[in-house]
Amino acid sequence: MKTITLTTWRRISQVAFILFIFLMPVLNILRIDSDTHELILFGTSWSFGIQPEYYADRTPLGALKIAGQFFLKGILPWLVFLAIFPLLGWLTGRLFCGWFCPEGALFELSDFLTLKLTGRRSLFVKRPNDPDVPAEKKLIYVLHI
Repeated sequence: MKTITLTTWRRISQVAFILFIFLMPVLNILRIDSDTHELILFGTSWSFGIQPEYYADRTPLGALKIAGQFFLKGILPWLVFLAIFPLLGWLTGRLFCGWFCPEGALFELSDFLTLKLTGRRSLFVKRPNDPDVPAEKKLIYVLHI
């Protein structure tokens, strides 16, 4: 029986996490409802809560109400949500960044394809530590793009 290496488990977790991100709207975890123009988060509608009477009030107080609702329901939750990622990186180190973060997986995929297509890791210059890659079967990697 063939054992699965740590690198293979890492690739499986990266692909699974990317698939999870693409399936979030289907699973009703995080999506934008195009009919109501609201954010659906775990099946619950999340709107800005701006009432029609706020638009009717043309005073600075009305504008302040709209700005306050937008800040409380739009900007502040996203700041909290986005603060989770650096916190995860700080708490888990390479575990999150190397195993689950889709950005790292996409960077590694582009690095791999660049190496296979151009024979170097950079598009601009060949570095001394670039491996020698044969120029055959480039069409297979072009089809991945």
